[in-house]
Order: sequence, then structure tokens, then C-alpha cells
Amino acid sequence: MDLSALLRAQPKMHIGISHQPFSWQLADDLLHFIDAHVREGDTTLEIGAGVSTILFALKGATHLCIAPAEDELDRIRAFCRDHGIPLDNLTFEVDRSDRCLPRLDWKLEADYGPRSVVFRKLRKGGLGRNEWDQPYVVEQTLNFMFAKYGDEVEDIRPYVPREAFEERKRRARIRRMAAGFLPGPVKRSIKRVLGL
Repeated sequence: MDLSALLRAQPKMHIGISHQPFSWQLADDLLHFIDAHVREGDTTLEIGAGVSTILFALKGATHLCIAPAEDELDRIRAFCRDHGIPLDNLTFEVDRSDRCLPRLDWKLEADYGPRSVVFRKLRKGGLGRNEWDQPYVVEQTLNFMFAKYGDEVEDIRPYVPREAFEERKRRARIRRMAAGFLPGPVKRSIKRVLGL
């Protein structure tokens, strides 16, 4: 299996509040970055789990995956077993990243906004708070989820500040209403005023 086959398989490693499987898959361009840059034997670390974890296994990386949901990791293991993808070099740490990661300094390698960045570890150093305590991460995640996964956006409600979620939901409702009956120039004016 290669990246193209993996993308065609469309594995769904996450379960939403409605108990339906879905994928918070990384953007294709980031998966292609991983595919182009990771080689067998490279040492990699990932916070979160999903299609990218399977790709790291495919590439033969010595990979540490940190994720708090054991059931997601079980689905990844099952997918890999079912598709003959070796798990020998994967280590799963079931925990939150803010408790699991040592203090690290990173160099930004690539930015795949709105949800993903690639860092290179340089030396010991400081790392801050959990991702849901970082306003930038919350804002970018909300933007991404409402734009791309509107049907599953309720799944992240427990993790984000209530006010931020409700504001984004209000904006999305206005955008949907405007899309249905307003002419283009009026829609653009509303978006500009609301910062959409």
C-alpha cells in the first residue's frame, strides 16, 4: 500500500458524538509532505492519531504517536493488520500531549494551516499549554471544522470554550442564510462586516 491507496481507502479512525465513524484526516498536502520527506528508520513523533499514523507506519518510521483515545489507536492497529502494514516500529502513548511531552524546543519546518504544522526538534526546552488552551489553535480549528466538517462540528464542542463555539455557530448560520437568497455583493459585505 502507498499513499494513493491509503487515501482511496478513506479510513475513518475517529468516532463522533453520534457514534458514527469519520476522519479528521490531515490535509492531503501535508500527507504528501510526510510521504516525500519521511524515510525508513527516521524517528518521528505525532500528537494525535489517524491516517497520518498509518502513513508513518507505511514509511517504516520509528514513530511515537501520542493520543488520548485508546479506541482510535485500536482502529489504527486493526486497519494496519487488515492491510498488512507492519506495526513493529510504532509506539502508542495513550495520554494528553501536555502531560506526555517533555519540554522541547522546535524549529518550524512547514505550516499546513489551518490545523497542522511540522516542527523539527532541536534540543531540550520549553513547550506550553494543552492545545485547547491556546486561542490561536482553537480559532483555527473552529474555522476549519465549520468550513469543512459542518456536520461533525458538534464533536469538538466539549473541547473548545463555549463562547467561541457559539460565536462561530452564529456566524455559520448567518452565512448559510445569506448564501440562500442574497446577491453576491451583499454577501461579501456581510462577510466583511462579520469577519467571515
